[in-house]
Amino acid sequence: MRLRCFVVFLAMFTPSAMAQGMDSGVLFDRAEAAAGREFEALKGQGLPGMLVGMAVGSGESRRRAFGASNLKTGAPLKRDHTMRIGSVAKLVVATVVLQLVDEGRLRLDDPVSKYVAGVPHGDAITLRMLGRHRSGLFNPLADPAFRMRLNANPGVERTVADIMAILRRHAASVVPNATFSYSNANTILLAQAVESVTGGPVSDAIDSRIRRRFGVSTPVIPVNAEFPDADLRGYRFGARAGAIEYGEVFFDATDFSASWAGAAGNMNALLGDLLVLTKPLAAGTTLSKKSRAALHDFETVAPGFDYGFHVARYGDAIGHAGDVPGFSSFLAWIPRLDLSVVVLCNLSNLADKRAPATIVGKRIIEALRAPRDQR
Repeated sequence: MRLRCFVVFLAMFTPSAMAQGMDSGVLFDRAEAAAGREFEALKGQGLPGMLVGMAVGSGESRRRAFGASNLKTGAPLKRDHTMRIGSVAKLVVATVVLQLVDEGRLRLDDPVSKYVAGVPHGDAITLRMLGRHRSGLFNPLADPAFRMRLNANPGVERTVADIMAILRRHAASVVPNATFSYSNANTILLAQAVESVTGGPVSDAIDSRIRRRFGVSTPVIPVNAEFPDADLRGYRFGARAGAIEYGEVFFDATDFSASWAGAAGNMNALLGDLLVLTKPLAAGTTLSKKSRAALHDFETVAPGFDYGFHVARYGDAIGHAGDVPGFSSFLAWIPRLDLSVVVLCNLSNLADKRAPATIVGKRIIEALRAPRDQR
């Protein structure tokens, strides 16, 4: 069942969305307390450190750092540490795509073949299907040979050509628009469409349309796996049989490249910058009314999980979550409170596969629900 977010649209642009008269300090205290409790619980499950930020529409904000940046040295995590943000990058790319749609340079119902050559069933897959993960394209990470190469050399940089080869190898399995099927290939192709009409790398479009527009220094697509912060390490629970597999072995994944995710997840950012960008990205404030409707055209794809055009809904919050080996992220805007929440962790997953940033982010949202919402 598809759910159109008319109530959210009304809340976005009316004074009633402004924290419902609640003091921002009270909101921040509740959010921080919930985050602190969850951090203590997850620390016992291996979470080294966590950054949490909250901001309201008036510009007031609070940022907190919990735990360690490096388990060997015991150095504390700092609020200005750069983190990998994984699939939060999808919402960044979606915003750029929809801005170009508003300018008439891209059309959501155009086939991807108009912009990118060599896509299996490209004449039947539209940009809208890519954004909604309904293209039917194969998920590159599910390809056994590709996983074997990643496990053998997790630090090697991967290219779009690598992804395209996998898509062509699995062309026979593609059934466009049949069902929701999450795949990094969808975002990678949207980024390719951006490049086809702008004439430059998608990183340039992000720089001009997101970073410079809002006066922030990140997010950025890194050129390699190195971090600007030498004292920051990222960790994960994996398996001895393979570096990117899930398991119960705890190890340092800092030097793993996230390039296999391309524009769908290979992106770094600062907590403060993400706080500035959360509402514009999640609310679609840079977009026309029509493009905002496309962004928030939510479909229930699993119990408790609604998805639009590269954006998710978590109860009454809108945003995205992500993880790549070593790091996990969560970004959400709560229209009812006009409150942005960002969580960044230097652990991608627990031993049970769950991403800690998502766990903490959802706990904060629950803690901020009004008492009448909990009846």
